[in-house]
Amino acid sequence: MATNPYTSQSISGFNANPPPDNDTTGSDNQVEWQKHLDKLATPVKDLSEGIDTAALSMGGKVINTDAGEANTLGGTIAYTTSELTISGGSITPTATNHSVDTEADAGTDDLNTLATGSVNDRAVVMIRAENAARVVTVVNAAGNINLQDNSDVVLDVEVPLVLQRNGSNWEEISRPTQTDTWTPVIAGAGTAGTQTYTTQAGTFTKIGNMVFASFTILLSAFDAATAGNIIITGLPVAAATITVTGAVAYSGTVGNHSVIDLDVAGGYYQLGFSIQGGTSILDVQEMGDTVATANITEADLGATTRITGSIMYQV
Repeated sequence: MATNPYTSQSISGFNANPPPDNDTTGSDNQVEWQKHLDKLATPVKDLSEGIDTAALSMGGKVINTDAGEANTLGGTIAYTTSELTISGGSITPTATNHSVDTEADAGTDDLNTLATGSVNDRAVVMIRAENAARVVTVVNAAGNINLQDNSDVVLDVEVPLVLQRNGSNWEEISRPTQTDTWTPVIAGAGTAGTQTYTTQAGTFTKIGNMVFASFTILLSAFDAATAGNIIITGLPVAAATITVTGAVAYSGTVGNHSVIDLDVAGGYYQLGFSIQGGTSILDVQEMGDTVATANITEADLGATTRITGSIMYQV
């Protein structure tokens, strides 16, 4: 809890038992100011001076909300958290920091709207997931929430999504970094087939509208029913559709590979892959200096094919 900067003052030096008058009309009982001070001291003066000093000290420890004032905070600010439960896709924030739970503790729920009646315009609100097992997705433009790059956000239990009220809407200021795993799958574009894996692992990090994904695949058996250009599926986030110099694709880097039959005689000596805008599918390709990029097909893979790679793309 915050410390109150004001120090309470109390009367001191008050003589509650001054010497009595001696019932004479002598000089001992003459009304003289110094004798009053000797008997009563100056408690009112001392108290008022103490209040003045404490108030001046307190004034240096509070936020001045007047226009044009520059406040400097030497300590920290901690916001208490209160839980809100989604009802019909909406919550009503009443404070700066809220955790958000699904309606009726459902496994998943969408948050489309934040009410604006309980907070001032330009107020900032931080929201995070109440429970990691119950997934809350904040949906862009389904209600009055406008998110960066029109990209939905899955709330994190630790790092909040920060929103600012703008009239009747809420605008995203910042979002949590999303880090998770994914399962890469080798398939044929014509007939997917069912491969057998020794290693099948992937990780991805989503920061704002950028995704950084990596993977490792090692087969122990290749399905002969697989047909067509070889693709890798399983990415959890689709790439944005952005046209750059006439092409719509993001290229990835292969760290290492083995048991893949590149057409070396045809001038191909490098393996790579790309993701087409609007999809979450990686096209596996071979490249060379003076030849056009070509797709790898099922005929180029073997029972123990290995591919390790990474890609960065916009969503």
